[in-house]
Formats: sequence, C-alpha cells, structure tokens
Amino acid sequence: MERKKLNENCHSKPVQFFGLGFQIIVLSAICIITFLAFLPSLKNGFAFDDVVFIINNAFIRNFSWEGIKTIFSNFSDINYAPVTDLINSVIYKLSELNPAGFHITSVVFHLINIVLVFWFVKLLNKNWQLAAITALLFGIHPMQVESVAWASGGSNLYSTAFFLFSLICYLSYLQQNKKAFYIISLLSFIISLLSKSSVIMLPLVLILIDYFKNRKTTLTSIFEKIPFFLISLGAGILAIKFRSTGTAFNYLDEYSILERVVFAGYGFISYLINTVLPIKLSAFYPYPENIPVHYYLYLIILIGLIVFTIYSRRYTRKIIFSIGFFAAMIFIVLQLLPTGRAIMADRYFYLPSIGIFYLAAEGFNLLWNKRQKTVSIIVLGIFAVFFSINTHAGGKIWKDNLSLWDDVIKKYPTVYYAYYNRGHFYMEENKNQEAIDDYSKAIGLKPDYIEAYVNRGYVLMNTGQYEQALNDLNKAVEIDPEYINAYIHRGNVLMDLKEYNKAYDDFSKVISLNPDYTDAYVNRGNVLRDMVRFDEALKDYEKAIQLQPGKAIIYFNRGSLFMKAEDFEKAQSDFNKAIELKPDYEKAYNNLGSIFFNQKNYIEAIDIYSKLIKINPNHAVAFFNRGLAKYYSGDKEAGCDDFQKSASLGYSRANDIIYQLCN
Repeated sequence: MERKKLNENCHSKPVQFFGLGFQIIVLSAICIITFLAFLPSLKNGFAFDDVVFIINNAFIRNFSWEGIKTIFSNFSDINYAPVTDLINSVIYKLSELNPAGFHITSVVFHLINIVLVFWFVKLLNKNWQLAAITALLFGIHPMQVESVAWASGGSNLYSTAFFLFSLICYLSYLQQNKKAFYIISLLSFIISLLSKSSVIMLPLVLILIDYFKNRKTTLTSIFEKIPFFLISLGAGILAIKFRSTGTAFNYLDEYSILERVVFAGYGFISYLINTVLPIKLSAFYPYPENIPVHYYLYLIILIGLIVFTIYSRRYTRKIIFSIGFFAAMIFIVLQLLPTGRAIMADRYFYLPSIGIFYLAAEGFNLLWNKRQKTVSIIVLGIFAVFFSINTHAGGKIWKDNLSLWDDVIKKYPTVYYAYYNRGHFYMEENKNQEAIDDYSKAIGLKPDYIEAYVNRGYVLMNTGQYEQALNDLNKAVEIDPEYINAYIHRGNVLMDLKEYNKAYDDFSKVISLNPDYTDAYVNRGNVLRDMVRFDEALKDYEKAIQLQPGKAIIYFNRGSLFMKAEDFEKAQSDFNKAIELKPDYEKAYNNLGSIFFNQKNYIEAIDIYSKLIKINPNHAVAFFNRGLAKYYSGDKEAGCDDFQKSASLGYSRANDIIYQLCN
C-alpha cells in the first residue's frame, strides 16, 4: 500500500482538456510575455565584465577553422568555456562589437530555455499545465535579469540549454530505452560543461530523476551514471586548476571554514527569499565586514529546511526532487570556496531556479485540485504581473556601467568596489572630476585600495596634476612594491615631467617583474628615444614587436624614432604598418603626411591628409597641413580654403597663415 501511495504522489493526475495545439499557443504566449518583459535589455550596451569576456576577448574575433582550433586549444584563461567563446565568435562575425547582437542572442536563448523547461517538466511529470507554470515563472522572474540582460551572462544561457537538452534526452532514454538518447544526453552534458563548468552537478540531477520516477536501483542504473560522473570529475579538476592559476581563489584565506559555511547558509536561504520577494536585487551583493548575528539564523533555517525535506519523503517525492535539484545546482556557487568579492549573484540562480519554480507550480496545482481555482489563478496572476514589471525595470539597470553601479551604490552605499567601478566608467568617458571623486570615495572606504590609488593617479596625470598623481602612485608602490601598473603609470608621469632617468628605472622595474610585459618595453623605448639613445630604444621596440607583433602603437613609436633619426624610409614603412593594423590611426596618417610634405611630395601628402580628414572630418591640424601641401603644390585657392576650414575648427595657427598667405 505504501508503494502505491508513493506512486500516486509522485505524479499529479493530469487534466488533459486541451490538445497539443492549445499547449503550443500557451507556450507561445509565455514566450511573448517574456520577450516583452526583457525588451529593454535589447537596448543595453556592455557592462560589468564584458570588457574581459567580450570586448578584449581576442578568441572571439576570428571565426574560422584556425580561430575555432585556437578557442578549443586555449587553456590560459581562468574560465575554459570554448563553446561560449565559439557562440560569441559567431555573434562577433555577424555584428562585431555591436552590443545589440549579443543581447538579441541572449533573449533568443532565454526563450529557447523556456521551451526546454516546458519540455523537460512535461516529460518528467506528464502534466503540461505544471510545465507551463514552471516555464512562465522561469521566464519572467526578475532574478533572471542578470543572465539575460548582461551580455556576458550568455554563458549561463548556453550551458542551461544544453543541460536541459541532456535531461530531456535522459528522460527519453528512460521511457523508450533507446541507447541513442543516452549517448545524446552524454554529449549534451559535455557541450554544457564546455559552455560553463558550473553545471558539473548534472549527474546528481539524474539520480534525482530516477528517484522521482521511482526507478529501481540496479547495476544498469549505476553503471549508466559512471560516464557522467567521470566527465563531471574531470571538468571539476580542470576548473579548479584554471582558477587556481588566476585570482579566483584570492579570497580563500580571508574567511574561516565556519564563516564560509555561515555564508553558504545565508546565500541558500536568501536565494529562496528573493524568489518570492525579489525587491532588493542587485548586480553586487557584498560580504559583511563582520558576520551579523542573524546570519547564523539563516543557517538554522537551512538545517530546518533539510530536515523538513527529508521528512517529506513519507508523503511525496516532489519536495525532495525540487529542493534537491536546486541544492545540487546552487551548491557549487555558494562560496564555500570564495571566488570573488560577492557573497552571492543573481546569475547563479538561473539554472537552479527550475527546481524551485517546479515546486511552486506544484503548489498552484495543489490549490487548483483543492477546488481553489479562483485563488490559484489570482495568486499566479499577481506573481506574474509583479515579476514581469520588475523584470522590465531590472533590464534597464544593465544599460551600462553607470546605471549598473548607480543602482548598487543606491542599495549598498558603503561598497568601495562599486565606487571604484563607477569611477572607471567616468574615467573612460573622460569625466575626470567625477572619476577622481569616486576613486576618492573608494579610498575613503578602503584606505589600502591600491587599484583606486593607481587609477586616481592616472586621471590626475591626464589632467596635468602631476604632483598629486605622483603622491597616489608612490602610495600604491608603498602598499605593494610589486604592483606593475603603479610603476607603469608613475613612469609615464615622470616621463611627462622629463625626469627620464627615474622613468627609465620604473619601466625597467616592470620588466624585471614581468619580462613579457609589452607596454613596458614600448614605454622604456619612448624614454630612450627622448634621451636620444636611439640604439637602445630600437632594441626595446623590437622586443615589443617580438612579444606582440599585431600592436599598431609599437610600429608608430618605432616609426617616430626613425623619423627623429631622419631615416624617413623606415619611418614611412612603420607608419604604413601601423595603419594596416589600425586603419583609423590618425597620428600615423599625420606623421606619414609630414614625411611626404618634408620631402616635397605634395601630391602624396594631400592624399594622406585627405584620408585622415575622411576618418575625422573635424581634424583641424589635418586641414591645416593639407592646406600647406595644396598651397605649395601650386593650388593656392584650395590651400586657403583648407586654412579657412582649419581656422573654423579652432586651430589658431590657421589664422596667422591666412593673414600671411591668403590676403
């Protein structure tokens, strides 16, 4: 009798009033609602770590057989995710660095995942209504915003798609006993891992599926899991190896094991609370400076939830399956091994949420079956509207780094990291005073924040405040005598102050710390060039080219060296190479034009300056120089026209030349 009771509890009796056509209509409606909720994200730019994973990711810029081989053979990054890089490479091929291409792809994959969630739950439970509710909640919940509205969140979406397809194929294998489904499930799991390593817990979900389906444990059921576990183990070892070579585990020694367990309990319960009340979601959740007493209460609640979940097996398998699914997939990101500054992140919730949303769907179904149909519909409707509105608003927060970090600062005003990141945004936008203010706030909150000192010093240098810049960079060196960026920027300040010997020492220090640091050779070459030590400068430039042969600025600087040494043929060759590598390199065009002009090759000079003006129609100096070339080539009227244009753009020398030559 007990076995029969379990079976009845395991599968809700479906009320199949509607056929497949109606189910497709309902699923389409869910996708439309989700699309509308995420519509603002299509207008977003790049934000957060997009500069690392997309903008400066060289692997995605070469969609070819050679590029694909490079993507899959690269083991230098802390995140080995070749399938994600491959998909991003396709997007880059189609749209280059237009953010819309990445955001459209993210929304499309999210819609695909909604369909896969529906398919998975329907296969699991044989009840399409439960599948529809699960898919709806999964699609529109505000905690999914980070994964969908953030361009680099695509790795979550891609890995989830293959993860779900693996589960679907496994269920099909159980139902039809066809080995092909088993093999496809295994291959899909591998692809999912190659999209993002955090899906390594899939084998535990397979065991939960067996439990949910009341499948007997046999040698066959055990052996068929072994390949999944072996692949998962290998992927886990590989992930730890990669992360241990980078900065991922830098925070491991900051917290004791007990503290990490408390944080894990806090994170687990907080994810569940935010599922029901997503009212203070953030792109960044900071660790507390000191563990508050109520954090221990979260751990007690977690223990109570575990006891309740185990006890529930007397009555149903649904709770163990749902909570187990969530726990298995969230466990790896509960910061038991801290991998960053944040105690939790909404993107970690994306895949694990399926377990919780399935349990919620069962709750709505329970109300429905207890003849509380009106209540069930009203409650589901309230949540759907509430979630959709918040998701629509949340997508706008990820518009750019300014709106993102503004929101974090509003919710967590003492997070130094948020001010630092907003300061970085201001710095890139040349809003120097705003950047200085934010870096100062970051330093005020964290007096030994070396990155903030270095960046504030860089901004101060760019605004001509050299003494203050040196103070900041000296402080950075004092905090960490081996911090490379401090020496790089201090060397640049000293170079601007013409303290060449000190600048030379700083760049040499960088090279001693990192012999493969290209920019250090370039900068030291610049110092040696200005010290008229041309042979030594040339050696540094050639070393830089050896290290990074595709960097245009090296050829430009070496060309400037040849130009200063009056070796115009070599200078011309280097400027042409710089332009080949960077077709909009304005300074290279300008110097190349100067060479032709000084050689009285006015026709070539006019051509070069015309190309520069095409790149930048407001380049006053280019108009002035082209005017000189035209004037001395005999076309005085055209030359004076260019002088007039240069003067209108604010170049003061143009007025003098107009007075001398054109009146």
